Amino acid sequence: MNIIKTVAAVAAVGILSLGAFVVGRQEAKVVKETVVGSVTNPDLSSPYFSFGGVRRWAANVPLTQNASTTCNIQSPAATSTLVAAAVRFSLASTSAEIVEIGRSTGGYATSTLIGSAYRIDAGAQASIIASTSPAAGDALLFSPNTYFVVKMGGSTGNVPTGACHAVFEEI
Repeated sequence: MNIIKTVAAVAAVGILSLGAFVVGRQEAKVVKETVVGSVTNPDLSSPYFSFGGVRRWAANVPLTQNASTTCNIQSPAATSTLVAAAVRFSLASTSAEIVEIGRSTGGYATSTLIGSAYRIDAGAQASIIASTSPAAGDALLFSPNTYFVVKMGGSTGNVPTGACHAVFEEI
């Protein structure tokens, strides 16, 4: 009789377990996840940023010393407009300098000036912002892979310190 009670108890436990398994089983729900990504800080390592179908490129480079071309930044591989550009001289030179800002097909000459030439006195600090006004006209339109150029003339051995930057928008 004990054996019958034991077998009946084991059978009852088995039936209850199987019933709980079948009743407790539900269909798995598929959840579609969209990964949007994020950045951990405000600094982007890419030289361009796209939003709303518009792509902007930017670069910031230190000034080159002992050269007439102190800064050159290549435009994107697409026709673009110069949105903003500037050069900052922490120390221009030990003698007065004439600075030209322009566009060039090569990286070491200014074939089209943006604005006029600027004079910086010996040992002076200066910041020059390239004009993006309508008066600058076609000078702001850059063919693919052309250059924004900053040149210094007036002395040999100029040793400027500082940086220049340019922002382009693809057309």
